[in-house]
This record gives sequence, structure tokens and C-alpha cells, in this order.
Amino acid sequence: MRGGGGNFGIVTALECALYPVNKIFGGQVVYPIAQGKDVLNAYVKWVKTVPNELTSAMRIMHFPSIPAIPPTLRGMSAIVIMACYNGEERAGEALLQPMRTVGTPLLDTFAQIPYSQVATISNDPPEAPPLFFYTESGAFQDLSQSDIETLVDLAGNPASGIRLVEMRQLGGAFARQPEDAMPFGIRQATLYLGVVAAAPSPALLAGGKRSVATMMQTLSPGMTGEVLLNLAGDNVSLDRTRAAYSPEHYQRLVALKDRYDPRNIFRFNHNIPPSSNGVES
Repeated sequence: MRGGGGNFGIVTALECALYPVNKIFGGQVVYPIAQGKDVLNAYVKWVKTVPNELTSAMRIMHFPSIPAIPPTLRGMSAIVIMACYNGEERAGEALLQPMRTVGTPLLDTFAQIPYSQVATISNDPPEAPPLFFYTESGAFQDLSQSDIETLVDLAGNPASGIRLVEMRQLGGAFARQPEDAMPFGIRQATLYLGVVAAAPSPALLAGGKRSVATMMQTLSPGMTGEVLLNLAGDNVSLDRTRAAYSPEHYQRLVALKDRYDPRNIFRFNHNIPPSSNGVES
């Protein structure tokens, strides 16, 4: 059932394996959006070369002009590379050097830090203003030059209404899992894209939603079709939920649903209806 979402009950207890990690090498490097295409080109090539001990993500975002933001970033549109390396500082410096020297950074926070501070890598604010959101996502094995231009041109324009684009590095432990080990299906993709439009009202969100739709339609030929439901947004159709699993895995999940929840009580999620309830609830 791992990867089946909340379709089978409520988690009341969890056991997890802990690994001895003391310090990591991590942080982020921020470049102005004018350097975005060069940075994204370098990132797509770089992630193919790094070891499993390193994970990373790319963001295109627009920083507000508020005191909580470092002065060099206030009001800036930027591309951000975030990474965490579970290893020695010298090796981390060498691995991250290509992404820290693509251009002229506005900010570079990479350092050896205690693992307990790993959440500071993304540097997300603890509080955010109330906003309406719209999200879409998709998986890629690679990005073409055309894909890179679409991402930077659309997401890098504050007038588009797209507040954030985040592309996460996949592969590693995801790809190594045997197909029959769990229904979670991200095996082929090496990159996963999430796109977020945000606005203070539904009316103002409309422009961002159109920009997201344009971006996803333009990028769709290069997508693998794999779906990560955690990033798929709230309005996920039954067909899109089904697409997150192979046909064999989906039928196994339906059989589990028939056994444990035949009345589809747990349906306020990316729902997998039981076979007796063949329509979306």
C-alpha cells in the first residue's frame, strides 16, 4: 500500500529507520533571472553526474520587497539551486562547485551545517500571507532547450502570475525500488516539476492559472506521463489519479480498497474507488 495515499485508513503509528548523520554540506545559490537559461542548462547536465549522496532542487521565484528578505534579493526575480550532500565538506565543495560558478550569484549560503539545520537550506518563511493557489506538475527524463526557454520565459516573468516553479531531482532510491515493491510509480523520471500560481483573490488568480496551463501544454511533449500525487494539486480527476500507477498496481489497489473500504469512506483524497463504486466520489 506504500504510495497508495490515504485510501485505506488513518495512520496511527509509524516506525522508521534512523541513520547516523552528524553534519551535511548544503545550502542554496541564487542567480538573477537574466542568467536563468544558462543556470538551468547547467543544472540539467549536472544532476546526471552527481552521486546518490547528493540531492537537489531548482526554483524560479520572485522575492517580495520585505525586510525579511536579504537586501540583495528584495524585489528580484531569480533562479535558485538548492542542494544537500551527505558527506565530507571537501567533497561537497567539489561537487557543488559547478553550480556555484555558473554566473554571478546574488547569494550563496553553502556551508557545512549540522543535520538538525537541514530545513534552513530551502530558507522558506515560517509564515506566509494568505493566498489562493493553483498547482500543476509533471515528470521528465530530460529537458530540451525549448523546455528550458519555456520555463524561464514564463515563470521568470512576474506578470505571468506564476509565483514559483520548483524542479526536484529524482532517481536514486526512487529508481532502485523493484516495480512490484510498492505502487509508487516514479521510476523513469529524473526530474519532477511543480508549478504554483498564487494571488490574493480568486479573480486575480485567473491570469496565473492561464499561464500555468500554457506552460504545461507547451512542456507536455517532453513529459514521461508519470504523476507524483503529492504535487498534483487538489483538483485531481479519477483519470489523473489512475495515471499515477501502472495498470497492474492500480488493480491491486482497487482489490485492497474492495477488501478494506468497500463503501469508500476514505474518499477525500486522490481517490481510488472500490470496484463497486466505479465512478469518482
